[in-house]
Amino acid sequence: MLIDEGTTVGVWAQKWLDVYCKNAMGEGCYQNYAGIVKNQIAPRIGALKLKDVRPIHCQSVLNAEIGRSTSFLSKIRQVMFRMFKYAKREGVIATNPADDLCPYCLRHTYGTDLQDAGVPINVAKYLMGHSDITTTANIYTDTTDDSIESAREKINNKLCMSKCMSLEKEA
Repeated sequence: MLIDEGTTVGVWAQKWLDVYCKNAMGEGCYQNYAGIVKNQIAPRIGALKLKDVRPIHCQSVLNAEIGRSTSFLSKIRQVMFRMFKYAKREGVIATNPADDLCPYCLRHTYGTDLQDAGVPINVAKYLMGHSDITTTANIYTDTTDDSIESAREKINNKLCMSKCMSLEKEA
């Protein structure tokens, strides 16, 4: 198999697994890597040419797994980083597009997205795997314009409903 600038991520990933991983790590670790390539990386960026992959593509692989554990996100990042590191070593790419990925940042985004979607904080705590609700509230959520506007609309709707109901009683 010829590895050149036209090689796709999917082809490179399989070659990398076979040549650099299969005999260099335990079977369980190899199966984890192969599973991440098959289920997380290849479906999202496997068709891209290696030379065309940018950090945003790699970040999109992580973003698609929002809600998963930080540990799992870190494993995905590690697999991508190592896979592209060897592609760089082979001279197929000039830089590693997985260098600056931040799986930990996704937890903050996920918490804030849950809040913006109106998910109750106790449910967000459960979904994020926290044992203490203050961790979820104080660290993983941010006040956003959307959450403030949503609260304002709910309050206005509640006030309007109360006013309408009292007017109906008077009539």
